[in-house]
Amino acid sequence: MTQSIDPQSGEVTETPEAGQALVALGEARYQQVPPPADLDGWQIATLMDPLNPARISHKQGNSKLSYLEAWDIKAMLNRIFGFANWSADVIESRIIDIDRTWKNSKQQPGVRVSVTATVRLTIHLTGATYTEVAACDQAGSQGLGEVMDFALKTAESDAVKRCAINLGTQFGLSLYNDGSTGDVVQVIFDPSQAAALAAGRKVRQEQQMAASRAISQGAPASTGTAANAPQPGTQPQQGMGAVAGAFNREG
Repeated sequence: MTQSIDPQSGEVTETPEAGQALVALGEARYQQVPPPADLDGWQIATLMDPLNPARISHKQGNSKLSYLEAWDIKAMLNRIFGFANWSADVIESRIIDIDRTWKNSKQQPGVRVSVTATVRLTIHLTGATYTEVAACDQAGSQGLGEVMDFALKTAESDAVKRCAINLGTQFGLSLYNDGSTGDVVQVIFDPSQAAALAAGRKVRQEQQMAASRAISQGAPASTGTAANAPQPGTQPQQGMGAVAGAFNREG
């Protein structure tokens, strides 16, 4: 502590040293962090909903690749866990190689950059963390900085998607099952989560029955669950059948 005396009143004031102040601030912030909690029934039920085919993107190649876009993954994280209730931290980014001899199809000089990124996804409600690594190889004639930036962003986005897959069907896990959109978890044996899931599904069923009665009486139809909400620029699709011919790997 540092002491100072007011020359007029003679009052003594004690001020913490800089290091002590930082420790006190850190302790106060630590105390404000809520303890880990469980997912509620609605969140678990939503995680186990079938995957909306309107959310799936495709790439053509030797095989048809089905995947979810990085922006879609982040939007679903916000829907299920809430804004500011999850975070994705880049633990490490590495430049593996820079090839300055690369040329495009028109023989114009450029650069090829190979990178890796390690990302940790944290769900703050439960305290769960998922860590994954992704690599990216990007080439272009725009300049080293722009090519490198795009490569790093792509690797980081792919790593986030790989982390989120651990959260199940809504984050692309079912697509590994030959492109299926049906939930692949199907059953939970953890007693507390199983009870929450049963309660959540019961509430949802009651809400759906109430909505059906309201619609029959002339009320407008609801938009459905968050998991199956259509994405901007897409049309709602009926049915949750598998996407025919979808490849079983994603990014």
